[in-house]
Amino acid sequence: MERKVGYIDYMRLKPGETRVFYLDTVKACYNGRVLAYTTPKKHPRKDVKRYKATVDEDERTLTVHAVSFAEDDKHYDEFGI
Repeated sequence: MERKVGYIDYMRLKPGETRVFYLDTVKACYNGRVLAYTTPKKHPRKDVKRYKATVDEDERTLTVHAVSFAEDDKHYDEFGI
């Protein structure tokens, strides 16, 4: 059975939490990354603003970080935006 990641996996992340998903194919990793960026629009949360996702093709891993509103605002404050 092929391991895939779904939006429910992202919804289970707590604000500020990072999780690594070990997937069967590189394509599944990139599909999961796209899903990470579209999930906040389709399934908005009050505690998570967005998800940051990176792919490691060699290891076939997808690393997802749930960015909280406070964390995102702090990032922009550092740059004076």
